[in-house]
Amino acid sequence: MNCENFEQLIGMRCNPIGDAVGVITPFAFSDGDGIEVFAQQAGSQVHFFDDGFTLMHLHGVGIDLTDTKRWQPLRAIADIYGTTLNKQGVFEVLWPTENAAHGFARLVSTLLGVASWEREQVGVSQDSSWLVDEVAMYMKQWKPGIAVNPKPPAVKGFSGKMLAFDLEVGGQFVDAINPRGQSTNAAIRKFVELNTGETNREYLVVVDDRTNPEAARQEVEIIGQVGVAWPMSKLIKASGAMTTKVMQ
Repeated sequence: MNCENFEQLIGMRCNPIGDAVGVITPFAFSDGDGIEVFAQQAGSQVHFFDDGFTLMHLHGVGIDLTDTKRWQPLRAIADIYGTTLNKQGVFEVLWPTENAAHGFARLVSTLLGVASWEREQVGVSQDSSWLVDEVAMYMKQWKPGIAVNPKPPAVKGFSGKMLAFDLEVGGQFVDAINPRGQSTNAAIRKFVELNTGETNREYLVVVDDRTNPEAARQEVEIIGQVGVAWPMSKLIKASGAMTTKVMQ
């Protein structure tokens, strides 16, 4: 596999490494180490893997995983997304070439899940900018061929205030938020500003429900009184990055 072929399949930049490619992702662990993904053609499939760098990183930040019994939380995360943590400590997944983007999203989702778990272990809060990058990635998988603009221009609301959004997907504005009252209030105001008068633009709010599902459910219900809100897990499922077992 070469980078030109890979970029056509996935839409992300990469670097050639022998007969594989290393993918440049926007994500990082709590100490700033980049989350690394590699891809290699394996017959009619693409082998996505992390080459053991994730476990090496966790060891480097002081998380003891020398006993493979301690890998169980990591294997549970991999199972959610239909990937594997093999006996050599490599996260991996094989996926048909014609639909390689879904396999890539599954492995990245796994590593993001591990990064969130790491933050819980070392007591570091998650960077909210991550959430926007994740939503953009899942939107691209959910709606292939639809333009995803990461920096849409601000628009004027009913009151005359200029409104900024995280993403624009096929003409619809999208914001990614954590389940906090302040973020919810801001989203509700945007719905009112957009749907009063002549503006009338579609707007979707994605609420991260992976750390505190109950708090996220409440915020989704509150926003749902005036507009459209999805829990993050619903978007991940729509993108195909979660296993069928979890979707049921």
